[in-house]
Amino acid sequence: PDGRKNSSDTVMCETALNLADQHLASWTYWDSDFSTDPAASPPHGSTGSDRLSLGNKWEGVRVFARCYPQFTAGTPTYLSWSVDSAAMVMEFKIDPSVTQPTVIVTPMLHYPDGFHVSVSGNLKYRIDRGEGVVRWWRKS
Repeated sequence: PDGRKNSSDTVMCETALNLADQHLASWTYWDSDFSTDPAASPPHGSTGSDRLSLGNKWEGVRVFARCYPQFTAGTPTYLSWSVDSAAMVMEFKIDPSVTQPTVIVTPMLHYPDGFHVSVSGNLKYRIDRGEGVVRWWRKS
C-alpha cells in the first residue's frame, strides 16, 4: 500500500489479505518499510505508538495491522476483518481436549479508545491491553 486509501496498491493488498482470511490462510508481508519515509516521521508531541506517529503512512499500515488468531482452541471455521470498521469476526468449533485459551492479537493502533468484545454464551474472555491480546476460554 502506498498510503492512499483508494489507490490500486492499497485496494489490491486489502483484497489479497481478505481472501487469505476467508480461506483461513496465514500470511506475511515483507515488501514495505513504513518507517523510512521522512513524511512518516512522528510529529511533535507523538508518543511513537499511535496513529499520529505514522503520519501519512496510516492508510498503508492499517491494511496490515489486523486482528488475527494467534492460537485457536479448536478448528477455525470463519474469519473476517473489516479495515474500515476495525471489526473482526471469528468462528471456530471448540475442541474440548484443548485447555489453552484462544488468543486473538489486537493491534491497538485501531483502537485508541478501546474496543468491544462479544463471545457466545459458553465462552468467557479477558482483554490484556499490555500484550494487545484477547483470550477466550470455555466456561467451567
